[in-house]
Amino acid sequence: MESNTHDNHFSDRARKISDKPPCNTLPNEDAFDLEEWWNNCEVCEFLEISFRTLQRYRGKNIIPYIRVRDKYYYRSEDVKLLKNNNLK
Repeated sequence: MESNTHDNHFSDRARKISDKPPCNTLPNEDAFDLEEWWNNCEVCEFLEISFRTLQRYRGKNIIPYIRVRDKYYYRSEDVKLLKNNNLK
């Protein structure tokens, strides 16, 4: 009996996972066509900060970002606005 219960639990869990959309699909893929998005290196270079500082900015919600799998992207407008606000 225990084996059958374990098998049912496993198959239920596998069914739930398979029902999820693939990780590489985003709800608003069209938004990428309208805006310019920068990666970590581009943001660090533009703001003249280290990668660790950029991590801190993400952690403190100082800079908006999106995460696609293991990569982070930032709208160029948000990065420029952050630089302009910090220089004043």
